[in-house]
Amino acid sequence: MKKLLLALTVLLMLNSAPFVSAAIRSIVDTDNTADSSGSSYDSENYSISSEQQCINEGYTQTGCPAGYIMAGPCPYSYGYYRECCPEEYRYQESDCVNHGLKPVGKCGDYYKCG
Repeated sequence: MKKLLLALTVLLMLNSAPFVSAAIRSIVDTDNTADSSGSSYDSENYSISSEQQCINEGYTQTGCPAGYIMAGPCPYSYGYYRECCPEEYRYQESDCVNHGLKPVGKCGDYYKCG
């Protein structure tokens, strides 16, 4: 019975102990990336412009032909949009319902009321 209690106590202690992880790192620079100051960090700037971020995420429209409106603005730059929709698709679903109409079809986040 004492062995069973001891075993249960050990199991409980192991399950309640926080997990610890360790890593081994070398102090030798094997990549030859150290600069003259001894820093091993690259000095290049990897940031991209807001416009490029929009394009990367599929917001490629910067204008629409006559009879169309831009839909789905890019959250990084409002000069880019997801797509062009026909002008009649300019309402939110609630706009149609509030005027006693049914939302018909969808383009981007907009509806045509019918």
